[in-house]
Amino acid sequence: MATEKPLVRDVDVVVIGAGISGINSAYHLQTRCPNLSYTILEGRRELGGTWSLFKYPGIRSDSDLHTFGFSWEPWNQPQAIAEADAIKTYLESTAKRHHIDEKIQYEHFVHKLSWSTSDQRWTLDVEHRGEKLTYHCLEDFKGTIVHPQFWPEDLDYKNKNVIIIGSGATAVTLLPNLAKDAKMVTQVQRSPGYFLVLPENDPADAWIKAKLPTWISRRLIRFKYLLGGLLIYNYCRLFPEAARKMLRKGIAQQLPEGTDMDPHFKPSYKPWDQRMCITPGGDYFKAYREGRAEIKTGKIKTVTGDGLIMESGEEVKADIIITATGLKIQVGGGAQLLVDDKPVDLADKFLWKGCMLQDVPNLWYVIGYANASWTLAADASARLFTRMINNMEAGGKKIVAPYLTAEQQKQMEKDNVQMLPLNSTYVTSAMTKRAVPRAGKSGNWKPRVNYFLDMYRAVFGDIKSGVRYN
Repeated sequence: MATEKPLVRDVDVVVIGAGISGINSAYHLQTRCPNLSYTILEGRRELGGTWSLFKYPGIRSDSDLHTFGFSWEPWNQPQAIAEADAIKTYLESTAKRHHIDEKIQYEHFVHKLSWSTSDQRWTLDVEHRGEKLTYHCLEDFKGTIVHPQFWPEDLDYKNKNVIIIGSGATAVTLLPNLAKDAKMVTQVQRSPGYFLVLPENDPADAWIKAKLPTWISRRLIRFKYLLGGLLIYNYCRLFPEAARKMLRKGIAQQLPEGTDMDPHFKPSYKPWDQRMCITPGGDYFKAYREGRAEIKTGKIKTVTGDGLIMESGEEVKADIIITATGLKIQVGGGAQLLVDDKPVDLADKFLWKGCMLQDVPNLWYVIGYANASWTLAADASARLFTRMINNMEAGGKKIVAPYLTAEQQKQMEKDNVQMLPLNSTYVTSAMTKRAVPRAGKSGNWKPRVNYFLDMYRAVFGDIKSGVRYN
């Protein structure tokens, strides 16, 4: 929790955000760049990011913690897919053990970042306050409307009819947990997605822990999940039709006998064109088998006083509507970015090695993977930027910034791709609204999708092509 401490105003490095990526970045900074001072600015009153902000029932990771957790502080709990409280405890204890919590300045919200070439430094406009969160409800509905991000801890859904709007990880997590006490939970989705059923406690992990020393077993289990995730992703991309059949067969085995797969469990896109949902132990499907949940697929025509009406004309009654949709990508926390008093339009820029913005000096973004555990890419980014900082220090340089020649810029404008290689609505919407930078199709400007390659390049790869040191 937040404690008042003297405001740190002048440091070598500022980390914005005390979530899992911020804590990871801080560890690598203090370990690999021990002579540099740093602080972490966190807009909220506690660390943990997602895992302390969201309060809805059953919130859990959608990646295994052996790879989602820190490489330098292995996850040692039996459950690979963990709930928020366990993850938050892990983050808090890790930050405390490595004295990272002492560097956090809570309730410091960054509004603007300004780079001055003449001063060779960033200046941040920071508001020190408590954060107030608000949202708008669907006006016609007379019951209770809840967004998972602002979950009321006293919400009573026992013996109530509940509608969950959405088909992503939040909806898939909420449904089995609400179905335990609700009268009926109805998931309303515009389009279906793919599912991967994983064991709650993998017997292979238990065997490895029992047979091998701790220092070996932790590394072996982490490698097992790293390799397994990469193999599944590449199989889906290389053999999409075979993967589609395999995944649909797995779903059919989980559903009640005689359930029609179309349209509720027949995605129109290829596997891993969008992020795949994980259901530990098949808890999502168990709710359907036990008759405590149902699903409706299609577009919503309107919201009424006691539920909603689908475009098909079907009416769904509810006491509570949960809007588990509407995720928005916000790069840099929405802070305004200026270079020599000129605003930077993110959509006009390209990302170098997935973490540096074209023509913007001494700024590194920590962006995770879309196709694997987020923290893996965050770890590769941290190794890369600490290496670059040390390279600058050794060479007496003060500034580093990626750049494109006029010819390269012209080519990239004609031939570019999304920063995150998914066609999910929240990704395409961010591109349409010009809220995110772009990526190229080759070289250091390509999106990152392979942890092993990215980590190798971060530690041993070229850090001079496409960037200028001054």
